[in-house]
Amino acid sequence: MGAAVNFAFMLPVMMLTFGCTFLVVSRFGSREASLWAVGFLSAAVAFSVPMFFSWLPIPVQALSAD
Repeated sequence: MGAAVNFAFMLPVMMLTFGCTFLVVSRFGSREASLWAVGFLSAAVAFSVPMFFSWLPIPVQALSAD
């Protein structure tokens, strides 16, 4: 089960990486890149909610992640 848990948190890490990359690109004047950065960073936070709020009941985690 340990490998499955580690794999599950790879998605927020990759989204965080893409979000930061788009933030760097947006510094060169691309408005679209800043919008993509906000989208990826928001999704990374949403997918990380179960990790940070593991003490909450599952229905509350699901609502806060959405």
